[in-house]
Amino acid sequence: MDALIAARRGMHGVILGVKNEAKAYYGPSSDQVAALGLKKKSERNRSGRGKKGTEGV
Repeated sequence: MDALIAARRGMHGVILGVKNEAKAYYGPSSDQVAALGLKKKSERNRSGRGKKGTEGV
């Protein structure tokens, strides 16, 4: 059982490394990054705070 967990953890680390290398090599807004199942940086929503005092008026 411990060997299985170690193998899964190792594989997870490899996958994360591949994703990080793709971002570094192609850029965070590339089609290659999207092909790996990640969101392009340009497609992310900006989350910001609402303006103070405008809500609930």
